[in-house]
Amino acid sequence: MNNQAKCVLAMILAACVPLQTSIAAIILADAITAADFIASADEHLYMNSSFTTLAPVGTSIWFVVDKNGDGVPQASATETGIQDMLAGSPTGDNESLFEGIVDGDLLGSQPGKFKKGAIDIDASHDGKHFYAYLWNNVNGNGTTGDAGDTFGVFDLGLTSRPGGIGNLLFDITGNGSADQFTVVPEPAEYGVVAASVCLLAALVRKKFRSASRDPFRALRAPCAD
Repeated sequence: MNNQAKCVLAMILAACVPLQTSIAAIILADAITAADFIASADEHLYMNSSFTTLAPVGTSIWFVVDKNGDGVPQASATETGIQDMLAGSPTGDNESLFEGIVDGDLLGSQPGKFKKGAIDIDASHDGKHFYAYLWNNVNGNGTTGDAGDTFGVFDLGLTSRPGGIGNLLFDITGNGSADQFTVVPEPAEYGVVAASVCLLAALVRKKFRSASRDPFRALRAPCAD
């Protein structure tokens, strides 16, 4: 091989390096738990745990990385904890890397299924734990993941790219539902509600005691003037 041919070969190899180190995620979902296999066509995403209502096209699904490996918000998840995952710089260690809707890039209209390819995932997330969130916007206010909304969490497991190159593959392989958990109000909101209830109860008791001491007071009141 002459020097000119060697130079051309070196240029080609150098140009290929960025392609080898780039990362994309291919997400396939007809269902719920993590596996590195193609999902069965018999498995779907549902709105209810009885698996009778397929997730309609347009249902939100998030793909979340757990950077520290200590789990993601599930039972008793607060609105703040859920919405923090969507922030550009989350205060916690859980971050939604992609928010999609059923049925992704599938042809036609396919309720209960999801497929999406070529999602950019930073190399720093290799080997981290991933989860999928399937949502039901129960309160219908246009905001996904606020108090009252329900969701299902699907464990996609630890992910990596074989040999450090190529695409990540997230494959959901079991039926799942969007009614496993409910987003709860913040503790401060609970306090306001509890205080209001206590105040109302106190007023009712006071009025009742006053009426009990003088049962004719309410009748005389209009004539007081």
